[in-house]
Amino acid sequence: MVTKEVFAGKIVSKKLLSKSNQKEKMAQEIQIHKSLNHKHVVQFYNFFEDPDFVYVVLELCRKRSLMELHKRRKALTEPEVRYFIKQILEGVLYLHHNSIIHRDLKLGNLFLNDNLEIKIGDFGLAAKIQYSGQRKKTLCGTPNYIAPEILTKTGHSYEVDVWSIGCIMYTLLIGKPPFETSSLRETYSRIKRCDYNLPPTLSGPAATMVHQMLQPDPSRRPTVSQLLEMEFMRGKEMTDPASQPFVWVSKWVDYSDKYGFGYQLCDDGVGVMFNDHTKLVLLSNQRNVHYIEKDGTEHYHVMGSTPPELDKKMKLLTYFRRYMNEHLMKAGASLPVQESDSLSRIPHLHMWHRSSSGVMMQLTNGTIQINFMDHTKIVMCPLMGAVMYIDDAKNFRTYKFSTIMANGCVQGLNYSLEYAYRKISNLIETNEMQVRNGFFVIA
Repeated sequence: MVTKEVFAGKIVSKKLLSKSNQKEKMAQEIQIHKSLNHKHVVQFYNFFEDPDFVYVVLELCRKRSLMELHKRRKALTEPEVRYFIKQILEGVLYLHHNSIIHRDLKLGNLFLNDNLEIKIGDFGLAAKIQYSGQRKKTLCGTPNYIAPEILTKTGHSYEVDVWSIGCIMYTLLIGKPPFETSSLRETYSRIKRCDYNLPPTLSGPAATMVHQMLQPDPSRRPTVSQLLEMEFMRGKEMTDPASQPFVWVSKWVDYSDKYGFGYQLCDDGVGVMFNDHTKLVLLSNQRNVHYIEKDGTEHYHVMGSTPPELDKKMKLLTYFRRYMNEHLMKAGASLPVQESDSLSRIPHLHMWHRSSSGVMMQLTNGTIQINFMDHTKIVMCPLMGAVMYIDDAKNFRTYKFSTIMANGCVQGLNYSLEYAYRKISNLIETNEMQVRNGFFVIA
């Protein structure tokens, strides 16, 4: 008999001890679980008992488990599956490094915290490998996730967890378990024959990874470490580096309380949008100067030959450039940049908007960039039909919009795109209202 309830902000499991073997089993579960400490394993806090029950105090996972998510969503997108499988693999790798087989990995034992992060739980069937090469013979597991070597009682070890992860991945991708039937006998028969089908809609890397895990011979299954290195987990079938935006803002400084907004492009060109709505741009060759009046009229000069009326603004541009070079890191410094000469016209900053969430900047070629307060960034380029996503670890990845529409995207990028859609829609609506009322705001 097992019940669960919320107590003092934690999950409390109560297990009735009516037999001595149940008590021994419970003691083994507690011994294994309390020895674990990993971000993708349910945290064990404490336990106590009375004459009838053992009370186990565990980490509370408010978002329940992947089972509830599966019931609501059925099949998930490949990026979503990659997100969850990566965390499952990291947690299981930790278990295997500590000589522990979980032996009951399934959607219902993969809990979710408030941040939708995986927490592996329920170690009631877990076992400790005592020596290298040891094979367990106990018949245990859940029908839809149980490995064939457990059913045939030929001895099993870490490979049964890999099989279960294969069943989990299949279920998340397809919407139902690979060997599920209306009969337990037939389900076990299909597992022993390794009889399952992969639909043609699955991507090649995803299908390959599932196939590798669902090998009937456990010796042919990859290890958890090898799974983490597979193509599907690296996500390279999703990205499109060739669609990288032509230009983006690599540095910026907001001094609009006195002078204006300064920025540096990825090609090292520098510009300032002054508070009087004029713009001054120094191209990447550090020689050509463009000055744009507030009515849009453009003037072209070279360094050292600018008219006297621009002297103050040239000094401010020089100040902005020096400050950014000395104090700011360049975003995307390791990425290749298209030669400026290959562009018919070098873009410059058209408008910018700052909020509590970050800074949004639009270039004259239509590119929109948002730098968020958590140091993530997106650069949306309509010319390439793609978005470049920079995460908080400074990893740069470019995705075609068409790919995202077909396959979805990682959680961080999804949040950024949703924010961009709301913000741009609000700004367009605001400008339309201002135009209708006889006003127009350039920046």
